[in-house]
Amino acid sequence: MTAVIGVLNKNAVVMAADSAVTITSSNNDSKVFNNANKLFALSKHHPVGIMIYDNAEFMGVPWETIIKIYRNQLGKKSFPHLANYQEDFIDFIKKKEYFGSSQEKYFDSFALEVILDCWPTEIAKENLPNNIVKIFHRNLISVEMVCSSHQKSTDFQTLSFEDFATNPNFDLAFVKNEFLQLNITIDDNIFNQIQKTVYAVLCSNINFGSQHTGLVFTGFGEDEVFPSLIALDIFFAIDDKLRYNISTKEEINQNNNAAIRPFAQTDVIDTILLGADPKLKAGFEKSFIDALDKYHQTIIQVLGVNSELSKKLIQLDLTSFKNTIAMQNQILQENYYIRPLISTIASLSKEDLAEMAESLIHLTYLKRRITNAQESVGGPVDVAIISKGDGFVWIKRKHYFDKDLNKPFFDNYFN
Repeated sequence: MTAVIGVLNKNAVVMAADSAVTITSSNNDSKVFNNANKLFALSKHHPVGIMIYDNAEFMGVPWETIIKIYRNQLGKKSFPHLANYQEDFIDFIKKKEYFGSSQEKYFDSFALEVILDCWPTEIAKENLPNNIVKIFHRNLISVEMVCSSHQKSTDFQTLSFEDFATNPNFDLAFVKNEFLQLNITIDDNIFNQIQKTVYAVLCSNINFGSQHTGLVFTGFGEDEVFPSLIALDIFFAIDDKLRYNISTKEEINQNNNAAIRPFAQTDVIDTILLGADPKLKAGFEKSFIDALDKYHQTIIQVLGVNSELSKKLIQLDLTSFKNTIAMQNQILQENYYIRPLISTIASLSKEDLAEMAESLIHLTYLKRRITNAQESVGGPVDVAIISKGDGFVWIKRKHYFDKDLNKPFFDNYFN
């Protein structure tokens, strides 16, 4: 796990990232190392940067390697908008085909995740083998309906179910063998539904799948005066298509003077932004709603279920009251925490932006340090400022080598 953040105003955008990386073994033991690089200049010559979080590899290839190969290929080439850099980077990945022959392995793993997510986990007496399969079938249909209602992922918009079902790259025959090992027979009707559900999830823009990486592009295009930020979730490639979605877009302009965007482990930063821990806020709202429901039921019991007033109270819909609570809390957060903070960020200098971003990452580390949670945020904090005039400037950066012993590295950096 990790914590990365982008803080933007009209002057610049600051990127900050911790150095922790969690390695999990085959027996689910985990160990945290504090030496990972998650923040990079996307171009050596232009004001554009990139951060990574979650999975450090793309289908077995380190993202750091992919990013630096792309940077060398990009050279001095520039684009008018940040979005053009992001699109060119995605095209680069697909043309290089880093996924190679491993794409079927990743697709099979994805398909199994979909199937296991639909498999009934509740234990009840009526869950005999036949009933479990029926529940499984209903769950598959439900997931298919939900995913089919969502917009399709960019690269899968033209993939039809007929092409999916007949394409050997999407072969799901192995699923039947998996069930046979569990002494469960899957008939053609259920197998067809498995295909439909896996297809629907694959094509949807829903962030499903454990093996994914967040990529955060930020900086300035040639024609842009103010910075912007684009975040992607990238999963895997199959049939020369890349499963990815744009999760966040932030653009500084005359109507939007500042923004702060945390990624990965955001609980501490959200607490500062919103004025309360999101889980605690949700708990307070739930407690109030539960108390409202209980108060409602108590009044009905006191009046007697058969009384005329009780009948009216039973028909009373409390949904509007619950929505009002959530809306009022949101207004309070906007007025007392979010707007004042964003207003302050809009007027900060580049140096203050950098200090703020670093402090927010360090506070996340500190909370992990002083609680019994795993210290999955930590190590040196890398910080970079990107401005239109000065370009990509490192404020803090760790090196795995001694700078004084590697002068040729810096002399050849722009070659």
